[in-house]
Amino acid sequence: MADAPYMFCIKHYAGVVRYHIDGFIDKNNNVASPQFHELIAGSTRSLLNMSCMSKTPPGSVSEMFTHQMKGLVVELDSTRSNFIRCIKPNAAMDARVFDHRSVLDQLRCSGTIQACKVLQVGLPTRVSYEELVFIYSDLLGASFMERFHGRDRLFTQALCHVLDFPSDAFRLGDTRLFFKTGSTRDVPNYRKIHLLDTVLAVTTPCPPATLQARLISYLAKSRWISAVTKTVVLRACDELFWSCRQGRCVVVLQCWFRQHLAKRVVAKRRTTVRLSRKWNLLLQKTQVRAAFDRSVQDKLELLSVLLRHQTLPPHAKWLLTWLGPMQRAMYVRKLGRAACMAYLAKRAFMALLNKVRRERAAVRLQTQRDVARLTLEANEFDLVKACLVEKVASLESLVSSWPLKQAAFDVTCSDFAMQVTALTSEVAAKDAEVIDMGRRLEIVQAQLDSSVDAQHELDKHVHRLQDENTTWMQRSTALELQMADLDNMLALSKARYATLVVETDARRDSFATQVDAVETNL
Repeated sequence: MADAPYMFCIKHYAGVVRYHIDGFIDKNNNVASPQFHELIAGSTRSLLNMSCMSKTPPGSVSEMFTHQMKGLVVELDSTRSNFIRCIKPNAAMDARVFDHRSVLDQLRCSGTIQACKVLQVGLPTRVSYEELVFIYSDLLGASFMERFHGRDRLFTQALCHVLDFPSDAFRLGDTRLFFKTGSTRDVPNYRKIHLLDTVLAVTTPCPPATLQARLISYLAKSRWISAVTKTVVLRACDELFWSCRQGRCVVVLQCWFRQHLAKRVVAKRRTTVRLSRKWNLLLQKTQVRAAFDRSVQDKLELLSVLLRHQTLPPHAKWLLTWLGPMQRAMYVRKLGRAACMAYLAKRAFMALLNKVRRERAAVRLQTQRDVARLTLEANEFDLVKACLVEKVASLESLVSSWPLKQAAFDVTCSDFAMQVTALTSEVAAKDAEVIDMGRRLEIVQAQLDSSVDAQHELDKHVHRLQDENTTWMQRSTALELQMADLDNMLALSKARYATLVVETDARRDSFATQVDAVETNL
C-alpha cells in the first residue's frame, strides 16, 4: 500500500482496524484540565486573572464525548430500540463497486454476525406485560381485569394457555413475554403471528365472554392447583416433621440405653482395675518381705536408704510400718553408740593432754641444750669469720685481675674472627676461580661443538681442566672443613667464656650470701 507509512493498525477482538495519522492529534486533542484553569484563576497576578476571566473554559474531547453519549442514551430510552446498521460497500464510496472483503470485515468488526447468532439461538421477539394488559383491558372490561390487578405475569400466562400456545415457543420473563425466532415442527410460524396480531388488536381470537370464561377457569384451576400443592406440601412437611421427631426420640432412647450399658461396663472395669491394683500391691509386699526376711543386714540397709529421703511416695510408706521395730532398735543402738563415742573422746582428750605436757617438758630441755650449743657456735663463728675475711681478700684480688683475663679472651676471639674472615675471602676467591673454570669449560665445549677435527685435543684439555677442577674442589672442601673446625673452636671458646661468667657470678653470689649471713649473725 502506498499510504502504509502513514497508517497504524490495532488488532481488536473482532479483527484488525487501520487508523490514518493525518489529523489524528487534532481529532483527539485534549485541552487543559479544569484544575489548571482553577489554579490560574486563583493566582495573585492580575495578568493571569484577566486572561482567565475574559474566556469561558472550553470542554475537552472526552467531556464532549461523554455529553454526546448521555444524550444518545436519553434519546434511545425515549424511543423503541430499532437500529439500522450502515455498511460502506467500498472505501471510495462508489455505488457501482461492492468490496466483499471490506463488507465482511465491517460486519465482523461491528459484531453484527455475533448479534445474528445470538438472535438466532435466543428470544428476539418480546412483548411487555403492560401492553397486553392495556390492550385486553378494553376488550374484557376494567371490572374483569380487577381480578388480575398487580399480577400482569399471571394474566399473560393465562392468556397463553387459553390460546393453546405451546410452552416451548415462549418464555415468561420478569416484565416481558419472549418468543423464539422462525418456525419449528411443533410450533408453526402462523401461531406466533396470530398471537402478535392479538397483542396488536388486529383480530379478535374469540368472543370476549368465551375468553373471560376460559380465563376464569384457568384462574380457578391455578388457584386450586396452588391450594392442592400447598396442602400436599404441608402434609409432606408434617410427615417429615413427625418422622424427624420420632427419629430424634429413637436416637435419645438409644443414647440413654447405650449410656446405661456403658456405665455398667465402666463400673465393672473400674472394679476390676481397683481389685487388680490391690492384688498387685499385696503380691508386691509379699515378695518384698520374702526377699528381706532372710537377711537382717539387708533390712538395715533398706531402712537406712528410706530414712535418707525426706519424703516417700505413697506406695513405699508401708515399708516404714513394716520396719518400725527395727527402726526403734537402730535408734537405741545409735544412742549407745553416741555415749560410747563420748567416752572414747574423753579418753582421747586426756591422752592428748598428757602428751602435750610431756612435749612441753621436752621442749624446755631442748631449749637449754640449744643455749649451750649457741655458745659453742659463737666461738666457732669467730674462727669462721677470720677465715672468710681471708677468702674475701683472695676473691677481691681475683675480681681485680678478671678484666685483664677477659680482655685477653676478647683479643683471642677477635683473632679468630679475623682468621674466619680471611678464610671466607679465600673461599670466595676459590669460588670465583671455580666459576671462571666453569666458564672456560663452557667455552671449550662450544669450541668442541664448532670444530670436529680438534676433538681429541680438546678432550685432553677438558680432562686436564676437570682434574684441576677436582683438585680445586678438594682444596675448597678442605678449607670448608678447616673453617668448620675454627667455628667449633669459636663455639668452645664462647661456651668456656659463658661457663667462666656463670662460675664467677655463682662465686660472687655465694660470697655475697656468706657476707650477708655473717652480718646477720653479728
